[in-house]
Amino acid sequence: MISMRKYHSVKFDVVEEKVKLPNGTEYISSIVVHKPVAVIIPVLNGKILIERQYRHSPGGWMYELPAGFLQGKITLEGLAKKELHEETGYIADKLTFLFKAYAAPGTSTEMYYYYLAENFRKEKQHLEKYEIIKTRWTSIEQLLNMIKKNRITDGKTIIGILYYYNFCKVE
Repeated sequence: MISMRKYHSVKFDVVEEKVKLPNGTEYISSIVVHKPVAVIIPVLNGKILIERQYRHSPGGWMYELPAGFLQGKITLEGLAKKELHEETGYIADKLTFLFKAYAAPGTSTEMYYYYLAENFRKEKQHLEKYEIIKTRWTSIEQLLNMIKKNRITDGKTIIGILYYYNFCKVE
């Protein structure tokens, strides 16, 4: 396999690789090599903390779970704690790894690592200069309705909410 980097940024690289498939077929594959992402599902009294964040790429406001990509020498769990605190102002005393999922395996190495966050204390948000984030605690029923009505359109958030509802929610 021959690999050539075509583009480099803080979050990802784009590479082209000459690939030989198990059946012998050869082709050039363009791949987005993305840093891992920690996604946090903060839960308190049966409600999930959801962010409303301005995103330039889709051109507007998005509802999302707190998340961030890996930078420097930090563990994914450390990243989850850091992003939760920076984006929401909450510090979780309990963080549990739930599952991982690829974002788009046909074109990217981006992997989401989902964490359940519980037992909080509130401090101040520490947003980056390019972040505009408001938060609110929302019931799972409201979130499911927002997904159904296409008010939540962020894929990683939809996956996290549906996973929580199906596998973690306590009646």
